Amino acid sequence: MVRVCRPLAAAACVFWLSAVACGQPPAPSVPTSPFPRPFSNPYGRSLEWLANPQVQEELRLTEDQWARIKQEQEEMRKRVGELYRSQELNERDPRKRGQLYRERIQALSDEAESKARAILTPAQVERLQQMIRQAQMDWGSLGIVGVLLDKDVGGKLGLTEEQRDRLRRKQAEVFAENNRKLDEFRRQLRADTREKMFALLTSDQRKTLEGLLGPKFELQPPAKPAPAGEADAGPSKPKE
Repeated sequence: MVRVCRPLAAAACVFWLSAVACGQPPAPSVPTSPFPRPFSNPYGRSLEWLANPQVQEELRLTEDQWARIKQEQEEMRKRVGELYRSQELNERDPRKRGQLYRERIQALSDEAESKARAILTPAQVERLQQMIRQAQMDWGSLGIVGVLLDKDVGGKLGLTEEQRDRLRRKQAEVFAENNRKLDEFRRQLRADTREKMFALLTSDQRKTLEGLLGPKFELQPPAKPAPAGEADAGPSKPKE
C-alpha cells in the first residue's frame, strides 16, 4: 500500500489563515461553552483522516483507492481555493459573510464526505468511523458527549431524551471540575519547578533574588468578551 501522505490538515490551516488575512471568517475554534457544537472541515472529515499513513495502513487501502483519494483531495483543495476567491461572498456585513462561508464550507464538507465514503468499502467506512470516534473521545468531556449524542451513535444506543439531558448536564459539571483540577495542577507544577531552580542558589543569592522580584504579583489572563446575550453570565471558563 502506498504510504505517501498529503498533509491536508496543514493545507487547511493555510487556507483558513489566508481567509483571516483577507478579512474572511477563520476556522471554527474549540468551543468555550461546555456543550459540543458541530464542526465542518472543508475537506470532509474522512478525506483528512485518509491522508494519515497510520489510517491508510489500518484500512489496508489499495493502490487504486489511494489514487482516487489523492485525486479527490486535490479537487477539494481547488474548490476551497475557489470559494475564498469567490466574488459571490463579497458581503460587507461580517456576520452575514461568516454565515455564507459556513454554509458553503458545510456543503463542501458534505460533498467531500460522500466522495470519501464512495471510495471505501462498507467495512472500511465502519472501521474509519470507529477510529474517528475513539480519537474524538480522547478530547475530553466535549468529545465524549459529542460522540454519545451523535445521531448515529445515540440512536444505536437507544438514548432517551432524559439521558441526553443528563449527559449534557454532567458534561458541564465535569468540564468545570476538570478545569479547576488543571488550574491547581499547573500552579503546583510551576511552584515545584521554581523551587527546583532556586535550590541551586545559595541563601544569599535567594535573598537577593527576592529583592529583585519584589512583592508577589500574578498576572491574570485577559477576560474574554461575553457572547451576545450572555453579558451577565460571569467570566468565561478556560478551555478544557
